[in-house]
Amino acid sequence: MTTEDIAEVEVQKQEEEMVEKKIASDESAANAQKAKNALNSYYRTIVKKLQPVKFDGSQDLQILAKIKTTAPNGTLFAHAFPAKWGAKWESGGSQGQAKMLFLRNGRLSFDIGWVGVVTGTTNLADGKPHKIGLRYTKAENKFSLVVDGNVEASGLHAVQDRVGAEFMIGLSVGHSAR
Repeated sequence: MTTEDIAEVEVQKQEEEMVEKKIASDESAANAQKAKNALNSYYRTIVKKLQPVKFDGSQDLQILAKIKTTAPNGTLFAHAFPAKWGAKWESGGSQGQAKMLFLRNGRLSFDIGWVGVVTGTTNLADGKPHKIGLRYTKAENKFSLVVDGNVEASGLHAVQDRVGAEFMIGLSVGHSAR
């Protein structure tokens, strides 16, 4: 075999590897889209089941989830107002307020708009699985954050839900479109 033949074989091998990588990439993208579609369907099912849940203090409440992330910030769920770009965070005044469970600087937090926020102590953005939860006890009239089976923070008394607020999972929540 000549040097030219060896070089040609090497080029062919490189081209084959590139084609294989492209096929693997396309398959990954297709599989990712299938997974995303399945998750969206799963989330819609959860949201439908949670629509009757009230965050206004009229009933005991417990929402539990498992998370594994390295992202320090993000919305887990919101009971807020639908907008084309996510969920709108606005004051409802005497008509009620939005509520949101989220990570801030890796810590689990629960905010009732224009009322206050409670924040846990454990850094959840460590890439390890964690069991988290939000609990409301009507008899005590307070919300509690649960991380890996332990209550990490409590406070915030229930306030009325604003008419039109909807339960949403993982949507960006803010004051205006970004």
